[in-house]
Amino acid sequence: MYKVLEPRYYLSTIIFLLAVLLTILIPGGPIETRSFSHIDASILVIFNIFLTFLGMSSFILVLFLLKEIKWSYYLADIFSIFYIGVYLLDLFKIFPTSPDNMPSLLMIIEIVSTILAILFLLLNRNKKFDNSNNIELNKNYRKYVLIALTLGIVIVSFATYSAMK
Repeated sequence: MYKVLEPRYYLSTIIFLLAVLLTILIPGGPIETRSFSHIDASILVIFNIFLTFLGMSSFILVLFLLKEIKWSYYLADIFSIFYIGVYLLDLFKIFPTSPDNMPSLLMIIEIVSTILAILFLLLNRNKKFDNSNNIELNKNYRKYVLIALTLGIVIVSFATYSAMK
């Protein structure tokens, strides 16, 4: 009756929210309006590939969290640390730097996302596992994950290259 209170639901919801919030922060969009043209294009490509990988993988990870696959909770911890790192680097003006001021909405989203990622880490520490759910991925899952991640990398590489022209 109270399935929402099951860890798999609230933990997967947090990861889903982190992915959605990251996705809406696409440079050049309505929220992330700062200019990064002074940063070397290769650095921007690498950074955008990392962010795309993190976002797309997070959406995929939600499915594994819902299935309560043990390794997915450990991977989600790592992703949460990545989210915290990305946002703190930006909030403390370490990387990426911009001559433009950070928009207020962007700052709010980054602060909320950092809090969500920390909340995930704290809530996930108490997760108990049933060994019967510790299944391995079959080849089909791996193939689809690889296709999705490859597509994401191609998309962000093309978009970053086109934006730097």
